[in-house]
Amino acid sequence: MGDMFSVKAEALRGRPGGKHGFLKNKRMRHNNTAHVTLETRRCVGCGECAQACPKKVIGMTDLPMHRHAHMEQPDLCVGCLKCVKACRNEALTASN
Repeated sequence: MGDMFSVKAEALRGRPGGKHGFLKNKRMRHNNTAHVTLETRRCVGCGECAQACPKKVIGMTDLPMHRHAHMEQPDLCVGCLKCVKACRNEALTASN
């Protein structure tokens, strides 16, 4: 019998996205829109980006020792980049 990771990988085969695509896409969806990329390690959780977003694309994760922005509704992003301009830590960047 394999280790725990190979067992989990085996269980994921046959699901949408294949072995790794399903999990990777779900994670990436919380960090990206079609126009903006969020680097959560640089985010301090101030919420300025969420307040600046006119479409309410950005939400906040507010747990003890785990506070940062996340893309709550990435499909609504229109690419105005107001969130990028509001972020003083450069955690948000325009996607190419």
